[in-house]
Amino acid sequence: MAKVQPELPLDAVQLSETAIPIESTSLSPPKSPRQLPKHLADFKHYVDSKCCYHSVALDSAELADVQPKAAYRCQMKTLMESRDLDWTKKAASWQHETVLFSETLGRAFEDTKRPGRPVGDIWDDYTFDLPSSDSKSTDERPLPECSYLTRCSDCRGKGLVQCQNYECKGSGKITCTRCYGEGKVRTIDYVEYCNCSSGKINCPDCKGGGKIHCSNCKGYGGFRHSVTLRVKWYTCITTLYYQNSFLPEKRMEKAQRVLYWANTQLPWSQNSSIDNFLLSLHEDEAHENINLKANLTKQYREKHMKPTSRGSERMRRLICTIERLDFEEVHYTLDEKYVNKRDSTLGNTFRFCQFPVPGKGKMIYENDYPLNRPSLELTIDRLSHHCKEFVNTCLNKDENQRPAYEQLFENPFVQQANEVSQAQHFVDYCSNMIDLVDKTTDTFDQYGFRP
Repeated sequence: MAKVQPELPLDAVQLSETAIPIESTSLSPPKSPRQLPKHLADFKHYVDSKCCYHSVALDSAELADVQPKAAYRCQMKTLMESRDLDWTKKAASWQHETVLFSETLGRAFEDTKRPGRPVGDIWDDYTFDLPSSDSKSTDERPLPECSYLTRCSDCRGKGLVQCQNYECKGSGKITCTRCYGEGKVRTIDYVEYCNCSSGKINCPDCKGGGKIHCSNCKGYGGFRHSVTLRVKWYTCITTLYYQNSFLPEKRMEKAQRVLYWANTQLPWSQNSSIDNFLLSLHEDEAHENINLKANLTKQYREKHMKPTSRGSERMRRLICTIERLDFEEVHYTLDEKYVNKRDSTLGNTFRFCQFPVPGKGKMIYENDYPLNRPSLELTIDRLSHHCKEFVNTCLNKDENQRPAYEQLFENPFVQQANEVSQAQHFVDYCSNMIDLVDKTTDTFDQYGFRP
């Protein structure tokens, strides 16, 4: 049985005089966080709000330049008009002319077409009220004075044609179906005279007349050709953006813009001058590299003039509206280990845009921040610690922290491989996993990866 040693009391007077109380030790004051400029502070707040971003790179960020930029949203609307004639053909009564009191001679010498008034120029001879909205609309106008009559070519205006029954053929008679043309009905006991006329009966198609109504003109003898002038309107709308920065169009569409210039001209045609239309537009001297007049002229000629070159459409109204967006393009530099992969000419300089959005204040857009997505991580529990450490080292997206190819052979996981084939099999497996990074991150869930 172990012997219990008696407790010894400790006298504070007997302690060494070199012992210093904790209260008297001088602790170095904690370092205060580095104060970033307003633009970089806003950008760091933006990076921290993203679940896949890391703001560690901004610890060494330095503000390089803040440049005022401008973007213009130019919307051009052209009211396009198309016209066409819609002809309809309906059966109508045809009145024969008489020559020497004879309609027979009249049919031989009469004109088979009785024209109406000429339609004329459908563009210049008829006017329509233009629609006020940009939606599609139509209108039509009947032209009864331009309708004309034509004689039926099958019946020559008579409305009747020869019966087409294979027995009748215009005679009006067919063989009796009771006596079969004999005129008598014979039985075993007697002979009975048939009620037909010498073995013939009236044709059921023409009722004995030998003529039937013309199937082409339905017995009217002619046709009336009526015309209707139809008009269709639609608005050709093109919206283009011109800027001296790299802000996407979707962001400019949501941003807060102000009206810069607007003009409407009615009437408008292909012969109108676009230069005169843009005469009141003044270029912005502060952003002279944005040539609005040249861009709008190109936009008009390529998007609006070309559809009218076929001649089937004409312009009626031109509206142009320009809205302006003022924003800032911020340039900043990071540590030399970070390189701008989107634009290698910038080196370790990066940039972002800060623009106003209604109801949300100033928003940020960037496309070259270096740490904008975390590395994948292998989390399969059944694998060893060395295996997961080796794979996660290879999956590190930061090239400054990812080991070189030669260093991977010094990893404990590779060193403990018994056979080269096992190592080669695992390397092939890891290569396939890494290749899937560029395809879809959802696939990694089934393999035990998590972003």
